Amino acid sequence: MASDVPAVVCGDPKRLQQSLANLLNDAIKFTSAGRVSLLVSREGTGADEWLVLEVTDTGIGIDVPKIKQVFEAFTQADASLIRQYGGTGLGLSITRALVQLMGGTVDAENAAGRGSIFVRACLCCALRCQPPTRQALSPLKARVAEASAQEDAYAPAHLGQSVLLAEDNEVNVYLAKAMLEGQGLQIDVANNGLTALDLAHSRRFAMIFMDVQMPGVNGLSVTRELRRFEAESGRSRIPIIALTANAYDADIESSIAAGCDLHIGKPFTKPQLVEALFRFVPVA
Repeated sequence: MASDVPAVVCGDPKRLQQSLANLLNDAIKFTSAGRVSLLVSREGTGADEWLVLEVTDTGIGIDVPKIKQVFEAFTQADASLIRQYGGTGLGLSITRALVQLMGGTVDAENAAGRGSIFVRACLCCALRCQPPTRQALSPLKARVAEASAQEDAYAPAHLGQSVLLAEDNEVNVYLAKAMLEGQGLQIDVANNGLTALDLAHSRRFAMIFMDVQMPGVNGLSVTRELRRFEAESGRSRIPIIALTANAYDADIESSIAAGCDLHIGKPFTKPQLVEALFRFVPVA
């Protein structure tokens, strides 16, 4: 952290935390050797001052023509990365949306051929703590009102149940747990298919949120095995909700054929997750 960065700035701590967690998670995932760094500095003067956060790593890098592409939803720079590393291609898209809500920008640069990616986020955490203008505040109030209406529609029911979240992407885990917060749930996380199988065999869950594209054993294979296990052991059927960026009719049919009870596309929303809870999990 640069010496001239003040101890306190104005901004949205939750969005900042989500953005940094996403960038650092990707940097660590794609860096098998070397280092990952987070640098914090200030930029500009007077009324045009910024808090600048730079995430650098010595990982696999991105081809220069594909740099802009990685900020699009459901996009990976290389399709083989999904098989090797997992993930949905949503990470940088989510980060960009969060940063834009704070009035900032996210850009990427790459050292071609050296396996290094440089991500720079200029976040609008005004160092002078100037309040937003009336023009900027009006649409913000509208978004807050809309979010509050959604929250009221899905008030906490205190289900008092345990659910399993099978998801390998740490950002998606963070978001899902935040969306399910306040529902009185015990949420266990499995970051791969084999762990999800072990937990589902040894424990009783009221519901499983199953990521389809997990490395190793994918979510549909896990679901098929769990349905076989239930049939052979006489255990009652656990509701399984497929979570995936693939939302074509064929993808939904594949999820249902594997034994899933519902198919939710990514990026998912809080109303979607909570509605699934109300639909399949009885209130305690």
